[in-house]
Amino acid sequence: MSDLNIFVIVEGQTEQTFVREVLAPELASKNIFLYSALIGKPGHKGGKWF
Repeated sequence: MSDLNIFVIVEGQTEQTFVREVLAPELASKNIFLYSALIGKPGHKGGKWF
């Protein structure tokens, strides 16, 4: 079975930590590897998109 790499785009550090510490270790045992990328502005809370 070959490895599967999944890139997860997250909004904040909480989501990034969840992916890294909860999801990734569990899926790694099944050769599924998660990588998280943080997007957005630090401290930005909602608001209009345009």
